[in-house]
Amino acid sequence: MVVILYQRGCGAVAKRAAADLVKGFSDHVKVALIAASSSSSSWPVDSSWDALLIVMFDGKKFPDQGNLFVSQYLKTKTARRNAYSGGN
Repeated sequence: MVVILYQRGCGAVAKRAAADLVKGFSDHVKVALIAASSSSSSWPVDSSWDALLIVMFDGKKFPDQGNLFVSQYLKTKTARRNAYSGGN
């Protein structure tokens, strides 16, 4: 799964990127769009080893909710990597 986390003002670009990914991978990849200002701080489905986060922003202050989402994603990926590698 690919999640595109986008900042206000980047929604149209995020939607085009999502459509391009779905088309480019012939519908073999699921793409979710999440506004960085939303209250969601968790991945939309159980995160797997191949989960990808794309963050679209315009250089203005990124919403705290979006930062929380990114932090949670990195925490989950680090824990998963450590579990697979024995903590190394």
